Amino acid sequence: MHGITLTKGTDKWRDNEDHKEEVISLAKEGKTATEISRETGINYKTVQRWCEKADVILTKGVSKGSRKIDEKVKKEVLRLIEEGKTVKEVERSTGVSEVSIRRWCVKARNTLYNRFK
Repeated sequence: MHGITLTKGTDKWRDNEDHKEEVISLAKEGKTATEISRETGINYKTVQRWCEKADVILTKGVSKGSRKIDEKVKKEVLRLIEEGKTVKEVERSTGVSEVSIRRWCVKARNTLYNRFK
């Protein structure tokens, strides 16, 4: 504290240089911004901004909204939940997102409930 002051964010900037290099490297390998974000823990928008500034074009991922889920996968997910597996365990073993698993469980529960009304 002897008259030396750091500008806010200065120490953060130094740390970011290594992270930027990693992000750029992953992008050059063909990973999407979402994949890079999940792998590094760096915000999705930050990944996009760093790649844009470095003139690195990010690979586009498949929109999950347009993806059709096989009914067999859905049945397997519900079976695993019924067996007592946690949502996280099912997510890891099937590759289906936690949000989808929870949505399917609610829908299945509502369907079952409506049958016995």
